[in-house]
Amino acid sequence: MYAPYPYPEEALESVVARLQRHLYLSPRETKRKFGSNCLGGYAYIDTLSDLLKQAFPVEQLIADHTMVPLLRNLNDTTYPRYAYRYCPDCLKVQLETHGETYWRREWLFCGVCHCPIHHKPLMLASFRDKRAMFDHCRDFVVPEDVEARLSRPVVSSRCLEKMSQCLLELIAKPAPRTEATPVQWRNFWIQLLNDNGYISTNLDALKQRLLGYWEFGGKLSTELSSDDLTAGMARYDWVQELFAKSSSIGIHWRWDQTLQLWKVLCPDISIEELHAHALAMPCNP
Repeated sequence: MYAPYPYPEEALESVVARLQRHLYLSPRETKRKFGSNCLGGYAYIDTLSDLLKQAFPVEQLIADHTMVPLLRNLNDTTYPRYAYRYCPDCLKVQLETHGETYWRREWLFCGVCHCPIHHKPLMLASFRDKRAMFDHCRDFVVPEDVEARLSRPVVSSRCLEKMSQCLLELIAKPAPRTEATPVQWRNFWIQLLNDNGYISTNLDALKQRLLGYWEFGGKLSTELSSDDLTAGMARYDWVQELFAKSSSIGIHWRWDQTLQLWKVLCPDISIEELHAHALAMPCNP
């Protein structure tokens, strides 16, 4: 069976969607071959890699066309949010260059909110069949199916914009060869907090530091009301998990939690060094 070769940085979902379009397959026929889509789930990767194995080993498909390396680098063991988003200027360039358009892998990951090439907000896609915006996340669709008139820019905060930039800088990094255990990560973060003067009884100071860095450009505004400060600090309550009894078996954080602590507590070390430090930690609680 024919399968199109992936374009640089093309998402795997997009490859299947272009295959469906090139072969004039119905959604039902595509589902019979590949199963249902689930953005970021890659349940169909074995089928697709079998079609492309002469040119693209499965390891290369994962490394170059999924967000798996990024999530492994940031120790994410959850299932993050994905959605169909795009950059209109990039689509124009793709159409002029390749005669068709495709989804770049970082567009679909909800942590990324702007285009690194054109420095514009991504657009949250609406489609011509006028179904609800997120109803297409289980379908294989191509950008040509987008109704640009109904699409709207991704709304982002200062925090999300900073995290988006960090993610784009990390996306080309290979996944770590050896991963620290959840217990090693917990031990690493607790030691790092101790080195920075934070213990279980003064985590409010850490929450204020995180809030100031990610949401106020470095320092908390002196005009912030006590209610706003309390609400802002509550967004970082997850740091308390490190000292909870349940965390003795290790921590299972999202990518953004790892990113937020890393950039505030040890911004001068690389992601590779971060993993090396975690791997050096004891494996017992």
